Amino acid sequence: MGRRASGPIASKIDNAVKKPGRTHLVIFLLFGLSGVPALIYQIIWVRELGLIFGTTVYAVSTVLAVFFSGLALGGILFGKIVDAQNKPLPLYGFMELGIGVCGVLTP
Repeated sequence: MGRRASGPIASKIDNAVKKPGRTHLVIFLLFGLSGVPALIYQIIWVRELGLIFGTTVYAVSTVLAVFFSGLALGGILFGKIVDAQNKPLPLYGFMELGIGVCGVLTP
């Protein structure tokens, strides 16, 4: 086998894997379900941008570029903040809540 990751996040993941319970299953289910609205928004944006660009190739490319840029920017801006947290799950919940509010307020 290869090298094992170390650090605060790796130890939290190891602890979660060692003692799975009902709470962990609910959390994993919520993580999975939180991706559904993101996929729906991506489909909507591809369709809207397809109307602007006239073809879906440019629309899909734009949506993917923005999506991956957002992942990179979020990792840069919030990576150290999350690593410093003892319990990063409430922070994740607040971020998801903020994203949901923005989604509801967007026409």
